[in-house]
Amino acid sequence: MKIFDYLTGQEKGQKEDALAPLSQEHRERRELMALLWRYYRGQHRKHLRVSQGQADDNVIVNYSRRVVDKGAYFLFGKDVIFEADGIDEGRLDEDYLAAAWGGIESKATLLQSIAINGGVCGHAFVRIFPADSSVPGALPRLVNLDPSALDVVTADDDIEDVRGYRVVWKAGDVWKRHSIDQDGQGWMIVEQEGRANSQTWVTVAEQEWPWDFAPIAACQNLPNPNQFWGISDLEEADLNDAINFTASNINRILRFHAHPKTIGTGFDASVLQATAVEQFWTIPNEGSNVFNLEMQSDLASSQEFLSFLKTAYSKVTSVPELDPDQVNVGALSGFALRILYGDLLEKTNAKRNTYGRLLADINHRMLVISGSDVEQVKNVWQGPLPDDEVAQTQALAQDRSVGGLSRETYLERRGYNVEREAKRLAAEEAQTASATDNLGSFLLRSFDRGER
Repeated sequence: MKIFDYLTGQEKGQKEDALAPLSQEHRERRELMALLWRYYRGQHRKHLRVSQGQADDNVIVNYSRRVVDKGAYFLFGKDVIFEADGIDEGRLDEDYLAAAWGGIESKATLLQSIAINGGVCGHAFVRIFPADSSVPGALPRLVNLDPSALDVVTADDDIEDVRGYRVVWKAGDVWKRHSIDQDGQGWMIVEQEGRANSQTWVTVAEQEWPWDFAPIAACQNLPNPNQFWGISDLEEADLNDAINFTASNINRILRFHAHPKTIGTGFDASVLQATAVEQFWTIPNEGSNVFNLEMQSDLASSQEFLSFLKTAYSKVTSVPELDPDQVNVGALSGFALRILYGDLLEKTNAKRNTYGRLLADINHRMLVISGSDVEQVKNVWQGPLPDDEVAQTQALAQDRSVGGLSRETYLERRGYNVEREAKRLAAEEAQTASATDNLGSFLLRSFDRGER
């Protein structure tokens, strides 16, 4: 990756890593991820030197963040429904999972954060903390781990066979590490501490993890064959540098040359005389000449090159450049939108395979920890494009009419809370029945009194 070649190690904070008790491979990966986070956060390289006291002509256009955010939105912008095996038992497990993920808003925020971590760093990690058994009704907690804090140990002959995780972070002057390793029968969590200038770790606590799976689940952002670590959405972020460089140069040219410069020939500057009319200059010498020097170009070729770079970045990242002023998106059919967003939809489908496996692993492990015997939890994805409400409603109604869709699933796909609506319907029916009874009683009493 080109961006890694010229920026690695420039961040001051990374120099300290050389003294930290980390492997060389982990240090390099931390530096690369720190660089990618700078691209995401708009902390890009400034290409033009700025003289003291002079204007800063550098232009930073952060297309990199748009690439990651758009990918995260297409992946998790709409709720992913978790369906457990079974009908009655599955319903209880689904309710448990919904509570463990923390409700719709918390779940959406966590999923978006996981996708952004993966989009920037190329890999996503989630740690499961079991519920506190001393607290009644407590639920497990899911933590979105910083990928740069992870070092992974795999089998020598199988990169998918993970034998251990190293979660490393710094607290003050002390480095901390959780070593999570298979011990033959299960997993062991060892808490350790280390200091700068030391390559050794000191064990401070040990804890046995009683299940046959690790407390950490992980996935690649995009498939990367023959490698454990996945592919970042910002692999081509050096194109963002080229965009900034070109825009910065255009900005500097305009600052110096956008306004015409007045030029005088055939006289000495000391003979200039100013009148009271807006400082109009006069020259008494004959044969003198004054004229404006203006740009002979509107930088069309530079603007075209800038557009080329933006289009190139859009294509290699599969995030289309759609300008609503040029494309009437509202008039496009669903099929046309799928064509325009074809590359991003294909990329999203690839991510659904990797992140979908992550979600299935997390949900399965949480259910096992809770004591459930459900073997599988299915992810039900929704289309990432804006919904055509009329077409969607007609399709669901047709599936419902032929018996291929239950009433509850129909309501869920339409965005209703089934349990809440059932309670409200029951309340309405009870209120209607009560009103009917009251009306009947009133009519009977009126009849008894001879009223008509």
